[in-house]
Amino acid sequence: MHSEQTLRPARPSLLDQLAHAGLTRAFAAARENGVRPLCLDGTAGNGHDSLFLAETAPKGALVLALDVQPAAIAATEKRLALARERLNAAGTPLETDWRCLCRGHEELEAVLRDMPEAAGLPLMAAVFNFGWLPGSDKSCVTRAETSLRAVDAVLERLAPCGCLCLHCYTGHAGGAEEEAALRERLAG
Repeated sequence: MHSEQTLRPARPSLLDQLAHAGLTRAFAAARENGVRPLCLDGTAGNGHDSLFLAETAPKGALVLALDVQPAAIAATEKRLALARERLNAAGTPLETDWRCLCRGHEELEAVLRDMPEAAGLPLMAAVFNFGWLPGSDKSCVTRAETSLRAVDAVLERLAPCGCLCLHCYTGHAGGAEEEAALRERLAG
């Protein structure tokens, strides 16, 4: 069993800090406009980004965490539940809602169609860490074709002042090709 401290992320890297700054600005825009946002962690992994979204998004936001690996969904749910318990005990409740689904990020359009509670919510924040689940083997990895479908779906739905953060980890077969395909798509 992990203690709460072992589930806390290490100090964020400079890239994480830049991503968090962009996401925080998107949340400020949502607050200024009185919007209840939808937030997406398209590759939930160990739940660090899901936790950041849940703790930082405006009151009432819906955080959607997707991952194809059951272990990733379990880790994310556990991280979020521990945060809720910790914050409730401190008297500062976590005022966002979340759904963790064992589905691939390429299924985002279908997931949103099947979620009436997400209908009409502006997508203000989306985060992806393309590659593999940290701490696991590299046999289950993201692929360019599915990642492109997910990013296209986000771009179609991303609200004005919204933020999309992509992190590409290329240390696996096909990783460099996936990064190149994403760069090319976003350059357009």
